[in-house]
Amino acid sequence: ITAYLKQKNIAFLHDSTNDSDLYLRNRIRSKVLPALELCDARFNTNFERTLKSLHETEDFLTRLTTQTFNAITTYDNITYQLDIAAFFALDSVLQNRILMHWLIAQQVPYTPSETFLHEIKRFLSNKKHKEHTMHHFWSLYKDSGIATIIKNQHYHLETNELSLQ
Repeated sequence: ITAYLKQKNIAFLHDSTNDSDLYLRNRIRSKVLPALELCDARFNTNFERTLKSLHETEDFLTRLTTQTFNAITTYDNITYQLDIAAFFALDSVLQNRILMHWLIAQQVPYTPSETFLHEIKRFLSNKKHKEHTMHHFWSLYKDSGIATIIKNQHYHLETNELSLQ
């Protein structure tokens, strides 16, 4: 890449952290990949084929997630309402993808983790509780087999006002 940029007289910045073996990404690039290439001359070809297959699989799973999400939710111009029974009829891998899709669609800030997704599934499967705070300003509600994500009221320090956003 840098040779191409130099050849075309395109200005670029050099990130000095790319030269340090303190970072895993650099150790993989400088040590692991060359070692794999030495072990098998077909490594690059096989690795590219594997990456292509993984991209195709991810594209398929993304389409399946979107189709399934659309089939088990309704949208009321404010929020998506999830059919809990239909959600739990899905494979757990698809459940996790549906949850992430839902959170993104509702613009809920979150850090993806198995623990967080399990927490949401545990709440959805619990018959007792009807409300669960997921984030400072976001809660998950359920009623009559339907779950909804709602942005809570909160206080604006700048304007000293309460609002529902």
